[in-house]
Amino acid sequence: MRVGLMTPGLNPNDAVGNDLLGQYAALARRGVEAMVFTPTGDSDAAVRVWRYADADLVLGPDDLLLYHYCIGDLPALQAMRRARCRVVLKYHNVTPAAFLAPFSVEFARTSRIGRELLTELPELPIEGFIGDSGYNSEELRRLGAPADRLWVAPPFHAIDRLLGASDDPKTVAELNSRAFNIVWVGRIAPNKGLDLMLRSLARAVGEGIDAHLHIVGAQDPRLQPYRDLLERVITETKLGGRCTFQGGATLGRLASFYRHSQLFWTASQHEGFCVPAVEAMAFGLPVLSSREGALPETCGEAARYAGTTREFANQVVGLVCDDVGRRQLGNIARARYERCFRPAVLTRRFDAVLAEIDGAFAARRAPATLDVGDEWFELPQATDFIAAALRVTDPLPTNAFKSRDRRADFVDWILREGWRRSPDLRRRLDDPAFAEWADQIETPLAATPLTGPMRVLWRFHRFANARFDLQNRQGVADFLRWYAREGAAIHDFWRDDQSPRRRQSELASPQVA
Repeated sequence: MRVGLMTPGLNPNDAVGNDLLGQYAALARRGVEAMVFTPTGDSDAAVRVWRYADADLVLGPDDLLLYHYCIGDLPALQAMRRARCRVVLKYHNVTPAAFLAPFSVEFARTSRIGRELLTELPELPIEGFIGDSGYNSEELRRLGAPADRLWVAPPFHAIDRLLGASDDPKTVAELNSRAFNIVWVGRIAPNKGLDLMLRSLARAVGEGIDAHLHIVGAQDPRLQPYRDLLERVITETKLGGRCTFQGGATLGRLASFYRHSQLFWTASQHEGFCVPAVEAMAFGLPVLSSREGALPETCGEAARYAGTTREFANQVVGLVCDDVGRRQLGNIARARYERCFRPAVLTRRFDAVLAEIDGAFAARRAPATLDVGDEWFELPQATDFIAAALRVTDPLPTNAFKSRDRRADFVDWILREGWRRSPDLRRRLDDPAFAEWADQIETPLAATPLTGPMRVLWRFHRFANARFDLQNRQGVADFLRWYAREGAAIHDFWRDDQSPRRRQSELASPQVA
């Protein structure tokens, strides 16, 4: 068995990239061949990478494809639909657009698309869903992912490299010049709650504590309006001498912040896991955290929790003044890292989840009593047609066709891939009765001029059906442009030179009045 690891972008310096590379190494240690797929075959990591389009060519029925979902990625969902192997999805969470909309239309749009596409996942042929946290898995369950196909596996990370990094002398000197250092690490983004942190720190300083906040993380220029908001908060609360934006950090600088600070603080309002909190725990650094998202699950007993400005300020004052309690919390943090997040622990969990997914897949293999239903969109000789397709499919669960959408997906699979496996199916698709059926598929009135191949594609290809409503001339025109660019290649059998229907499918695209 080979395992394909698919991601929209492979960067060894971000959480998703580190998780994928950790999986790659864990599989290699077991002697399993792993292949990495990105949209273009490009990568910043030192591993060989293939393109998404290669996945259905190089991975077969005995293999597995594991996709890392972190943004809206339509080509990846299309690749999963084409896959001949089993598919598993690792969900890293997508920030809700509401956090981003006040500061960036572009980020909000990307986020909204990413979360909208989540609703498509339960309808895809996915064998297992893995969340970074129970919080992430529960979100997938609410969207319709079957509870018996949900697992949790915390992400792999690069903390061993961080623990082994030498101190940066300049950073250490800066930290040693201050009485109490609080460190925050991550992306400077609206969901991270930095404005709440600043207001809370100002309140704590007003109560007499002497502390300095170091904000360590890169700033995306497209989120400059949020940075402007933070600067206004600093000015309004007179925190100019108590807060420093440190920018992105090298490995040595980041290790120095963890090693020589007295407290790690996150006030994030939406978090699917939080790798920086785990990094802090690995250094034995006590944690102050919000109660939002997966943070209580990740930090457990290693953190103190708060939610409002007053609560955070009270916790900061208490932690600054309690050296013994802070030291005890740091010891608990280090123990939690060793128990829950060491690489060896993560490897055992990852291996166990893959084994459980294999076992669940075997248990769902269809018995002879598979119920295929009797409503198949008026396909010619539907019973024989579906029976021919089932003879060349991989095993299906007993409830594979329980819904109309599932049956439509199966027809789409036959038209995209199934006919290649069966000469019998190929002959049925060449039958004039099939062409007549395609020409009669019902569409909105504005789409009356569409040819049979176009009607079939729009009716059964889930993404085409969702993207183009065909209720007006503009919608039909958009569909025709997409069909000319991409759609015609999806159902290759329409373009076979030996097909008696070729002349029909090659007619010029109908003009929309």
